[in-house]
Amino acid sequence: GEKGTIESKDIKAIVAETHEDSFMSLFEAFQKGDKKGMLAILENLMENGQHILAIHSYLVNQIRLLLQTKDMEGMVREGVEYPQYAKAFKQWKETFDLKSSEKRRYLTSQHPFYAYKLSKVAQNISRRDLLALFDMLTAFDAQVKTGTKYDRIRMEYGLLKA
Repeated sequence: GEKGTIESKDIKAIVAETHEDSFMSLFEAFQKGDKKGMLAILENLMENGQHILAIHSYLVNQIRLLLQTKDMEGMVREGVEYPQYAKAFKQWKETFDLKSSEKRRYLTSQHPFYAYKLSKVAQNISRRDLLALFDMLTAFDAQVKTGTKYDRIRMEYGLLKA
């Protein structure tokens, strides 16, 4: 491109985007019931340096965002294109006044296109399935923090069971 030198921040941005795509793929595999795919994606993330607790944290945050996306479903017709979605999202977003330092954990703080991508994933996953996965991750968190062994096996088992 126009930039002559590739810097560390450029590589980090690409790697972060790749991991985010992998996490979204993990949810898509979950939605399809593709257990082999879920394990392959989890393996890939861990092989690329993602710690199990970082994966856990991301999954919890994504589930929260997907549940918030489910709350918005009534405001946007299914199958709507991005421009219409962005307009409805902006209107919905204006109804909230969040002052939290944890704004990034709320759908209203996400970029409209990212929220749109989440809406596409959320359409294909039931609230019940999202809550089951959230429950599994909550139990996993408690087990890890009380000094359990075999974190990876517990995560794999939880994903397969949810």
